[in-house]
Amino acid sequence: MIDRILKFCIAERLVMTCLCLLVLAYGWFSFQRVPIDAIPNIGENQVIVFTSWPGRSPKDIEDQITYPLSISLLAVPDAESVRGKSLFGYSFVQVTFSDDTDFYWARSRVSEQLGTAASTLPDGSFPLSDRTQQRRGADLLLHSRCSPWNGSGRVEVDSGLYD
Repeated sequence: MIDRILKFCIAERLVMTCLCLLVLAYGWFSFQRVPIDAIPNIGENQVIVFTSWPGRSPKDIEDQITYPLSISLLAVPDAESVRGKSLFGYSFVQVTFSDDTDFYWARSRVSEQLGTAASTLPDGSFPLSDRTQQRRGADLLLHSRCSPWNGSGRVEVDSGLYD
């Protein structure tokens, strides 16, 4: 079988040249149409809501923060899944969207839903949905904990993240 293919390729040079040029043109056309990123985004399209409620057990966090937030965030449009995790004093709720959903649109829908869901959360808990809000929340928390110290005239908090 391979013998016959090789004999055909040697005997029909014009056909093989045309075939090679056709494959080369198709490859060049395909190369021009494929978007190439230096670092492709292979991660899921997701928004993570971080909530801090210091000094509480994972059971309390689950019952009073993670579960109510998860139920509330199920109403976000185009959400494929909502997963929650409770730790000592912290709650993480991950909302995963379809790949064709715009990230900024998804983040704004989650923020809108958090606005209504935050009223049902216990006092002292801070739900945050993106890095800027997380940084502002950390700054507020550090500022409120450091201000009452005797002798501290002013508290400057620098989280290391800049917009």
